[in-house]
Amino acid sequence: MIKIYFLGSGAASPSIRRWHSSIAIEVNSEIGLLDCGEGCQIRLQQVGLSPLKIRFVAITHLHGDHFIGLLPLLQSMTLFSRKDNLYIIAPKEIRDLVDVFLNVSKHKLSFNLEYLEPTDTHIFNRISVKGFRVCHSIESMGYLVEINYRGFIHKICYTGDTRPCEDTVNYCKKANILIHDATFSSEDSEEAVISGHSTVIEAAEVALRAEVEKLYLTHFSSRYRDEDKLVSEARRIFKNTILVKDLDLVIIP
Repeated sequence: MIKIYFLGSGAASPSIRRWHSSIAIEVNSEIGLLDCGEGCQIRLQQVGLSPLKIRFVAITHLHGDHFIGLLPLLQSMTLFSRKDNLYIIAPKEIRDLVDVFLNVSKHKLSFNLEYLEPTDTHIFNRISVKGFRVCHSIESMGYLVEINYRGFIHKICYTGDTRPCEDTVNYCKKANILIHDATFSSEDSEEAVISGHSTVIEAAEVALRAEVEKLYLTHFSSRYRDEDKLVSEARRIFKNTILVKDLDLVIIP
């Protein structure tokens, strides 16, 4: 079966309820990570996923809340005597950051890292991953994940941080699942524009235009407490909307 674990659903300033961005996709015990925010490896333990089964990590961009968890995760993989290659799909600067960490910490990995270009298509058994450019405050990617499972292609589209973006509509067309930045309420739309994020309504409008089956909202600002209001805003535009919480699990049998 296909399992999607929402390990962290918060924005740049985390809270006890919402940790930094990270999503694990498991297909027949093979795992891929979409972003790897702070605390990712603890969340993996909480849901019972082994770091040794992670085949690839796809990083959307180099804001800390989306990649800082990668560095301690690499260290833990060595402590667990990992031997298999780990594939890192990310902006090219991620290699420099990992090298600095390894040099300063004097840590030697027990396995090889392979860095892959985000905009190429990468295939890991049943899982295909391809990045597309989104509209954030720095260079940033979204990822289209296609899973060949039981004779069907299941499309999961993840935007990372973004404003409403035409490439998202195009790449995520008719996806089974769209996981979209929904940092702000519509009341804070000006801040969304300035910071390069989306409101819940804007995420719903993208889902409607892309004709996806389900919309999962994530990356919420910690300022909001009335989450029912947020999802209600989105459902006025796109009915099949789910507001993600940390440790939520979606199963495709």
